Amino acid sequence: MPFNLRLEFHGSPETPAHASDRAGEFTVPAVYAAHRSGRLAYGIAAYSYLGLSFDLGDEWAGRRVIESAGLSTLNVAPAIAWAATDRLTLGASLGAQRMQYDASMAVANDAAYYGPPAGLPDGKVTLDGSSWAPAGQAGMQYRAAERLQLGAAWTSAVSHSAASNVAARGVHPVLGVVLPADGDVTLGLTIPQQVLLGVAYWTPHGTLLSAGASWQDWSSLGEATLQLPAQTSTMFPAGLRDTWGGSLGLRQRVSRDWVVTTGLGYESSPAPGAGVPAYFPVAEQWRIAAGTEQEKRDPFYPAK
Repeated sequence: MPFNLRLEFHGSPETPAHASDRAGEFTVPAVYAAHRSGRLAYGIAAYSYLGLSFDLGDEWAGRRVIESAGLSTLNVAPAIAWAATDRLTLGASLGAQRMQYDASMAVANDAAYYGPPAGLPDGKVTLDGSSWAPAGQAGMQYRAAERLQLGAAWTSAVSHSAASNVAARGVHPVLGVVLPADGDVTLGLTIPQQVLLGVAYWTPHGTLLSAGASWQDWSSLGEATLQLPAQTSTMFPAGLRDTWGGSLGLRQRVSRDWVVTTGLGYESSPAPGAGVPAYFPVAEQWRIAAGTEQEKRDPFYPAK
């Protein structure tokens, strides 16, 4: 799925700054395969669970805080489901998650205690790293009535510790000597767990109406740290708040082979009252989606 983040940053009168995202469009991948045999189904999927990337450039006033940053995940997850009864189905998945991050920021070369040479322009430092960790999910769906179905799903928290590669360009010679070596900087964070609840109703005319609710444990990500050789820095000094969300959806068949869908979703902001750092541009979200499907039928085995 193509994704384009339109981000603008506006500072306060006390700290004026303005920037917009220059990263452009990127792709969020997902692929899966599944097989059903009687009451048992199994499969495997590879998909991105969470990600964010932006580039604010090297000319804005906050470049010494952040110029660009990216966080991405890739889950590789085998799964199994079992129809316990004609109404109840249970499912679970246990796989692996790869977390990758990168960040770049300007560093000042004009501090007086550096000594000569003086008057150098800002240099740049980049960090990047990755790690693998186990990830799990569990879910159930229950057909409460002929046209009514309920569902629930839980996604586990995933704890990562990623040793970082450190690279510097154009920094003052004194600063270049004291920069940590590769592997001496470690990013520790927890990808939040989440709980999803849903209900779906099929009208007598074949229209599917759905509603959902969600909770995500963003406060656990708010405890992320950057471990340096001589100190530990907190990535979110004011922490983060857990988020709550809701969604509505509609699925309507418009012909024998074509179906249209649409949906609306909301998620509360993880930002505390003190705000979030510039390298985490996440706030209250509204989502709108629309799509269409065409069913390809086997001419040798037409649907009844």
